[in-house]
Amino acid sequence: TLERLQSRQTPVVVELGTGCGAIGLAVARARPDAAVHLTDLSHAAVRWARRNQRVLGLRNVTVSQGPLLDPLPSGLSGKIDVLLGNLPFYPPDDYARIGNVPRDTIQGAGADGLGLIRETIRGAAPLLAPGGMLLLQMFDWQWEKVAPELVAAGYSPGEAVRSGPFAIGRADRIA
Repeated sequence: TLERLQSRQTPVVVELGTGCGAIGLAVARARPDAAVHLTDLSHAAVRWARRNQRVLGLRNVTVSQGPLLDPLPSGLSGKIDVLLGNLPFYPPDDYARIGNVPRDTIQGAGADGLGLIRETIRGAAPLLAPGGMLLLQMFDWQWEKVAPELVAAGYSPGEAVRSGPFAIGRADRIA
């Protein structure tokens, strides 16, 4: 993510499903010139992200509550350089408890768990700047399944970074 932003002056970064804000706040701290927007559906998550923002003293971050892209200002259309999606992706039939993590933060929508990711792929395209990048976390097998859908939506999928059964997939918006 930071590599992509090196060549951009005053980049715009969005993280959907931010939780406590760890990823988005780390980007904001590394790039104080960036405008960073964090969203989450959970009121508790937004509260934690705002608290962490205050503790870190970051003034270049906006934290908003709401579903996916809905809380983002309309003025971001065509201006987002990097959009990160840390969204629920576990298929309902494969759900396995992970410590105290609430089920709704990891169980994805639809039979394959990709419902929110598909919605993000469609909704993010007009928001991304030319050459903007989409980063999505999911299972490795899900990346293989969603890659053709990314192509159909106007993205160029890159090689995913894999760690065990998980992948962080990257797709560049074709201008």
